[in-house]
Amino acid sequence: YCTGGNRAQLESLIDQGVNLCKELDMYCVIDWHILSDGNPLQHVNEAKQFFQKMAQKYGGLPNIIFEICNEPNGGTTWEQVKQYANQVIPVIRQYSDNLILVGTPTWSQEIDKPANSPLNFNNVAYTLHFYAATHKDDLRNRYLQNVNRIPIVVSEFGICDASGNGGIDEQSANQWMKILNENQTGRILWNASNKNESSSILAPGTNMGNWTTRNLTTSGRWLLSQNGGGGTPTPPSVLVDPTPSTPAKLSLGLQKTNSWQSGQKTSTQLTATVQNTGSSAADGWSFTLQFPEAVTIVQHWNCNIEQKDAQTYVIRNVDYNGKIDGGATASDVGLIVETSQPLNPDAIKIN
Repeated sequence: YCTGGNRAQLESLIDQGVNLCKELDMYCVIDWHILSDGNPLQHVNEAKQFFQKMAQKYGGLPNIIFEICNEPNGGTTWEQVKQYANQVIPVIRQYSDNLILVGTPTWSQEIDKPANSPLNFNNVAYTLHFYAATHKDDLRNRYLQNVNRIPIVVSEFGICDASGNGGIDEQSANQWMKILNENQTGRILWNASNKNESSSILAPGTNMGNWTTRNLTTSGRWLLSQNGGGGTPTPPSVLVDPTPSTPAKLSLGLQKTNSWQSGQKTSTQLTATVQNTGSSAADGWSFTLQFPEAVTIVQHWNCNIEQKDAQTYVIRNVDYNGKIDGGATASDVGLIVETSQPLNPDAIKIN
């Protein structure tokens, strides 16, 4: 929406979603999805324009929820999120008193921050996100310490790891459900798609317009059982693929998503995507980055960094995004690089 997309077409998709949810008596969250921008203040003016339009159009519907910044990240502080929220919420309140969800720092995990310094608005809740195979007792304890201090909604969770892919941990997921139920905390599972990753509730290749419980993945069957699904659904049929398997083949793509000047230094935010074009799964990944000049990596997320010399760094997976199935990707990996000259990502040699 903020990077050259067709806004009219995107708003048409929102309209379809709102109308479908209304017909089916479902809640509908209109979500401003923070990811590569990290800090919601980067697009605060666009967000105000967007939510003014959405609140004016849909704010009178009782099932609409506004989520104004789903996952602040990249070192964004709660004070910066508050600055953003204090500008966006009044825009919505001109037209609607509906529930507003506000993201918390570090991909909506630092719910202790708003508990210590809440916003001064009514009918606002703060978001917690977790992935059960990655986020366990530490984050559960943080939730339990703050759930009676502020309103909390789990606006995104999965039963796999934080990459949205990888292993399923139903035991950890069931522990989460127990404490969420005990504290009457609403939650939304990610995601309703047929994408080739373990967080999807439908198997790859499923016809999205004509599916049954036979098409549910492990995540989908678990979700059905959590919501009172009758009996155990029939598992998807196993099809034999005559195509021989090929070894894992990994590549790294880098994209510049932001840059800014500070004195004599230029900071560049790079978003990295690791793709496996083979059919076999990869158990880990590592790439060497050769920069055209001496650089300093001042921040990184969803990866480990090792410096070899002033121009050379190695980027490796962390424990939850090392496994990449055939045809899948690991995304949400990022770096902030400080240089003396503006950085062109095409000039970085990747081995």
